[in-house]
Amino acid sequence: MSAPVNEIEIYAPVPATTLLAWLQTRFADVHCIKAARRAGHPTQQLLLTGGVAGGEPVRVLIVEAVSGTFSSLCFEPASAGGTLPWRNDAACARDVHQQLGCEVRFCNGGWRDGQPDAEAWVVIDADGERLMAWPDP
Repeated sequence: MSAPVNEIEIYAPVPATTLLAWLQTRFADVHCIKAARRAGHPTQQLLLTGGVAGGEPVRVLIVEAVSGTFSSLCFEPASAGGTLPWRNDAACARDVHQQLGCEVRFCNGGWRDGQPDAEAWVVIDADGERLMAWPDP
C-alpha cells in the first residue's frame, strides 16, 4: 500500500466556474483566499473544509486556461502532515471525470519541463484511460 501524496495536480478543459461548482459538491466550505493573475492567467487560491472524504482543510490553486483551454487544479494539505481527500492524482482525476464528464489529464511521473515523454501524461475521457504526450506532438 503506497503512502498518501502531499500534492495532487490535474488539468481539465473547463473554466474555473465549472471547477468551483464541482468543488462545492465535494467540500462544505469553499473560501477564496486570493484571486489574481499569474502570467496572464486568472488564478484563485482557495481554502476548502468539510470534505466528503475527511474533514481536514485543503488548499487549492486554480489557474484558468493554463494550457489552451485546460485549467489546472493543484491541491495540498492546509497543514503540515495533513492529508488530501484523494489518494493520488488518478483518483482525483477519475472523480472530476465522473462528475463533470470532461476529459481530465494528470502527470504520470515522467514529464520534465520542455521534454515531453510519450508516456508522461494520463488522459481520462469517454474512451477510458491512456498514456499520452502533452502537448500533443
